[in-house]
Amino acid sequence: MYIHATHSISRAQSLGDKVGGNNAALKGEKLAAYPDYTTYIPASIRRRMSVGVRMGVTCAKALGELGSAHSVIVGTGMGCIIESVNFMNDIKAASAVSPTSFIQSVHNTVAGQIAINMQNTGYNMTFSHGGFSFESALKDAQILCQEGQAVLVGGVEEYSETYAEFEGMNNEDLSEGASFFNVSSREAGAIAKVSLIDHLSCTPGGEETALLNYTQAKGIVAPQHISKGQSVPGASMGDGYSDICGIYMSNAAFGLYLACQQIKDHNSIAIVNRFNDHNCGLTIVAKP
Repeated sequence: MYIHATHSISRAQSLGDKVGGNNAALKGEKLAAYPDYTTYIPASIRRRMSVGVRMGVTCAKALGELGSAHSVIVGTGMGCIIESVNFMNDIKAASAVSPTSFIQSVHNTVAGQIAINMQNTGYNMTFSHGGFSFESALKDAQILCQEGQAVLVGGVEEYSETYAEFEGMNNEDLSEGASFFNVSSREAGAIAKVSLIDHLSCTPGGEETALLNYTQAKGIVAPQHISKGQSVPGASMGDGYSDICGIYMSNAAFGLYLACQQIKDHNSIAIVNRFNDHNCGLTIVAKP
């Protein structure tokens, strides 16, 4: 599966920007660097969209200018959590429930809104597998690419202070973001190749050993570079991509976005995403 174009919105950069600068200064920043949405979403539509939908639709429409897709696939652990909280608060208060909060509160809202705004009537799927959501979406995209389809695939999460307080995560480096990709089985014009999507079983700190054992067992060449991150709070992964973008369930999508920028300096990159104490997502990217 080949990546032809990618866009991302995170706390580290807005749409179209390159990641760079002082990563230490980003720590603790909860919100993404929102772009000027007016270029991609009319105000009459935008005012009814949640943060996650705005980020997802903007990334998708920016990629739509670079190539069309048959299918839309999104990975998100929490979906439109802000509207979910609003919806539950309305029910708790026994007040009139806003239809907007109800419509926007489901996990597949982002994928649905992308399809509506881009008039895409093809396959449309959302994967909500916690911290492994994006890898699940990427695996599904890989299957469709093998069938000859061009796919728009990405991961998106929005930050909710209410949820952070409820889970006792106020002191964690939580954030939000969206990263999307145009992928297909066509090599021509690609910027990177996704050669493997899987998972590793290992405890915190054992990622590199587990990766070496995995590659030896599979009989494949060990990646030249390892990009580590975590999609849920827990043991620190050190200086990795989650230090740049923050912690959120589908931030492995940002890890892949960053790898697409870095692949020119490496033959291959392993993106290792710790999503619980015993397992990591594994995505290996190579030069096309």
